[in-house]
Amino acid sequence: MSDYYAHGSFSLAFYDLLTALSAVHLAGDVDFYAALAGPPPRTVLEIGAGTGRVANTLAARGYDVVGLDRAAGMLAAATRSGGGARFVCADMTRFALTRRFDLVIAPFYTFSHLDSDRARRLALGCLREHLAEGGRIALHLVRAEVLDTDIPAEQLAAQQIIVRLDGAGLTLRVRIVDRIVDRLRQVCDQRVEYAVSDAAGAVIGHSVETLRYGWMSEGERDRLLGTAGLRLLERRSAFGPEPGGEDILVLGV
Repeated sequence: MSDYYAHGSFSLAFYDLLTALSAVHLAGDVDFYAALAGPPPRTVLEIGAGTGRVANTLAARGYDVVGLDRAAGMLAAATRSGGGARFVCADMTRFALTRRFDLVIAPFYTFSHLDSDRARRLALGCLREHLAEGGRIALHLVRAEVLDTDIPAEQLAAQQIIVRLDGAGLTLRVRIVDRIVDRLRQVCDQRVEYAVSDAAGAVIGHSVETLRYGWMSEGERDRLLGTAGLRLLERRSAFGPEPGGEDILVLGV
């Protein structure tokens, strides 16, 4: 399995562009995290900070923010974009910082990339260890029923994204070419094809990269939370007041 968001990958190169097209899943998330943190200069730890979309926006609002990600290329882009957040390259299942935070967040399906109970248990332990007294944790997950669904090939083909990149006529096409659901392991692997074409339609750049998601049942979730010394305070389907299709958990001690 190729490493999604690795150095030189198309998933890294086009991350910000494709994230901007995911507004339906992310609408209002930064405001939600800010409200959950309380007024600045409260402290925030972002897990899976990526290119800094959330971390730098919160830092620009006056929050004291540390962003953590295991993809060095992502963090390099986050640092270049500015905003005032600090970034640490580390794995969410095994990291140790020297401070605790009022709010710990794992936005945009970060926690859903963990593909085993062991990895989720380790990550929750790390998040709990870095939570200040009275603090909160927010996890934005892919709904389990979305991952545990077989999607016909023709439906996958119809979901492709086509974006014009610049004035020179370059076009990016992104599509899921294969989707494997392993219900025994509760893992969904999506092979994503990236193709860049010139004005004449010739493909000048191509990559196929595998994006893995894992899911857990509600019973498994509650057991893992109990093991980590956490409890579910709120579950939402959207960041705003209207119902949506997300799975957003707010946790506390």
